[in-house]
Amino acid sequence: LLGYVLGVTLFVSPAFISESSRTEVRGRCVVIFQMCITCGIAISYFVDLAFVPFASWRLMIGSPAIVSAILFFLVFILPDTPRWYVMKGRRREALGALEGIYGSTSLAEKELDSIERDLYKQEVGTFSELFHRPMLRATMFGLGIGFFLQGTGIAAIVYYAPIIIQGLGVKSASLSILVTALFQVLALFAVIASYLYIDKIGRRPLMIIGAVSMVIGMGALVVTDVTQFSMFMAVSGLVGQIGRAH
Repeated sequence: LLGYVLGVTLFVSPAFISESSRTEVRGRCVVIFQMCITCGIAISYFVDLAFVPFASWRLMIGSPAIVSAILFFLVFILPDTPRWYVMKGRRREALGALEGIYGSTSLAEKELDSIERDLYKQEVGTFSELFHRPMLRATMFGLGIGFFLQGTGIAAIVYYAPIIIQGLGVKSASLSILVTALFQVLALFAVIASYLYIDKIGRRPLMIIGAVSMVIGMGALVVTDVTQFSMFMAVSGLVGQIGRAH
């Protein structure tokens, strides 16, 4: 159930953010979403660190329920996206939502007209068209990014980082959780760097830099595990993998 909810949230949230933000800041808003995820993961590890003296995994797993409850109630005060309102024929509500985004009735009406023209021109396709030209390349790119990013094992590394660190020689549970939390803080700096440079350098160069860094990080982890070469190399590998995957 948790995996299902996370999957839906990670799919719906970027779409909601992109449809509820101005065009000129849309990319940065999506990066801020990722920044908040990374920050939340880091905070969760520090919370786990505080619960270590109690030796209770139930407290560690149960504490996020408080945050989830807060999020549940906050969602009810959010308006839907202007595009969704237009799709449902609720033009007045779409205009109100756009006025809240742009702070100007004239700009809101201009954007509303743009959304209506876009939906009017939009053709209804079939699922099979995604796997034929000219959509095939975009489909394979989107699927490939998701598949290979998860294929790097970043989810397992984030979830089991304390155990991995203990396997590398750190015996203290508190220290292994603390080191993992610090890794997430470094990952947060990586996301902040992406936020600052995504519009200056571009999306593609940042993706290339991230992919190369993950290759180096995974390579360092493998070499360390096979040869027991150096704790420093293992830590460097974890930092590179976690930081660049975010």
